[in-house]
Amino acid sequence: MMLRLFAQALIALCSIVIPIHALAQTFTISIDPVVIPYDPATGIGSATTTLRIVQDIIGGIPIAQTAGFSFSYSHDSAIFQSVALEFGGPLLDLNGGSGPGLGSIDPFPDGGTAGAIFSIVGAETIAFGAPTAVATLTIATTPAAWIGNSGGGIGSFSPTNPAGVSPPIDDFMVIGATSFPLVWDFPTIQFVPIDVFFLRGDADGDGSVIAIGDAITILGGLFSGGTIACESAADTNGDGVLDLADPIYLLNYGFGGSAPPPAPFPACGFVNGTPLGCGQSGC
Repeated sequence: MMLRLFAQALIALCSIVIPIHALAQTFTISIDPVVIPYDPATGIGSATTTLRIVQDIIGGIPIAQTAGFSFSYSHDSAIFQSVALEFGGPLLDLNGGSGPGLGSIDPFPDGGTAGAIFSIVGAETIAFGAPTAVATLTIATTPAAWIGNSGGGIGSFSPTNPAGVSPPIDDFMVIGATSFPLVWDFPTIQFVPIDVFFLRGDADGDGSVIAIGDAITILGGLFSGGTIACESAADTNGDGVLDLADPIYLLNYGFGGSAPPPAPFPACGFVNGTPLGCGQSGC
């Protein structure tokens, strides 16, 4: 019901014809690239990314003070699902921190829709001269699609409404009481098995590399029967072998000023064909 009422209000607000001189003015909405690590044994994985809007400056058109927007997207829910979609960035600061004057944002298994009028009385505006966060999106695998898949895969979005959304939600920005095009720029989503998605050096799987702590974990695993959470990460020199050279390499980096571990470092990433596993990645 809230979605229907919001859509009707936004359609009424933006029913004015776009002036001919303004037809070149458009905005782009994008989703940050995202890698989703998943467990091939269960098919479960998730990650959170950010949606951003930027004004496309064409022909010297000045940066606009916008009054609102709406958008929708869809995807194949048999591969992944939108489990959380929430306003973010400067939208959270509108109206004294209470958010948009009128807004609706909803995830669906096969996509999402959102719309916001920044202020009912027109007192709040936002300029999008640079890519600006407007929402966060949490994506989760559909487990049945990934159980037993050790090779990974990709997913994609489409600029259409999720199934069953009525009335339809269009993609546009509002300046004053006039609508302008809002165009999607979608990334390709990468799905990566957790045994190849890790942070090199993070042997204990806590999401960080602390030279002395992770070196002790590696030494314990090699000589005292201790647990190494992620053997791929414990291979700190990246030679594909877990041995005494790895804690020495990590200590030399941490305390001797030697070269840092090879990729994936200093951020989580994936390595195709790594010979070692990763039972618990902190990524």
